[in-house]
Amino acid sequence: MNTGHLGVYGITRSGKSHWVKNQLLPSCSRVLVLDVNSEYSQHSRTPGPLRDRGTTANLVQCPAKLLEPNLSLAIEPTKPMPKYEANLLELISRLLIRASQEDHARSLPQLTLVLDECGDYAPHCHEQLASLATRGATHLNVRLVVVAQRPNLVPATVRGNLEELVVFKLVEPLDRKAVAERADKVFSERVSRQPLRKHLVWRATGPTETTDAPALPASVAQEQVAS
Repeated sequence: MNTGHLGVYGITRSGKSHWVKNQLLPSCSRVLVLDVNSEYSQHSRTPGPLRDRGTTANLVQCPAKLLEPNLSLAIEPTKPMPKYEANLLELISRLLIRASQEDHARSLPQLTLVLDECGDYAPHCHEQLASLATRGATHLNVRLVVVAQRPNLVPATVRGNLEELVVFKLVEPLDRKAVAERADKVFSERVSRQPLRKHLVWRATGPTETTDAPALPASVAQEQVAS
């Protein structure tokens, strides 16, 4: 079953990458990560859950890899960040479009495309990000996962297409405002009071609240956030 786009927000060292690597990715059938800090593959400096590691050049040479039913790949940029990212996202988009046109692409599980540290390069590639957000789920069978320290820097078009938010502590007013625009003001205010390593969850189908360790009783962890 396909699921909607996801935003994972929080200040540095708040627990974003740990949550993505340990809570989200193990449940995903096909995964492609834009791994700017080399931390998502088993071969990274800080080993992660993904089986393979490659570069943009590797993906260009073998675009059929995107059609693997058990894709588990971390792509590490081959040029300096962040201005190169617009070209990289444009390339990934073109490869995804090409892959989606193959006959057996329709039978593949949804691809989870993780854009780690997205806020760092979002100002340079609004158009490419917006295209992925608006076309991904409907035309490309792609679920976008936007991981960012500064949600304010993520294009509004992208934020507006996120069906779920996992938000760790945020302190900057503009970042909390960006969250409030998609969720609500009460949710945004709670985010500012979050301890490190704990998170809140908002869903477009009905906002809910959860938290990391120390674990809370299920009845508390699933408490609805007032609108």
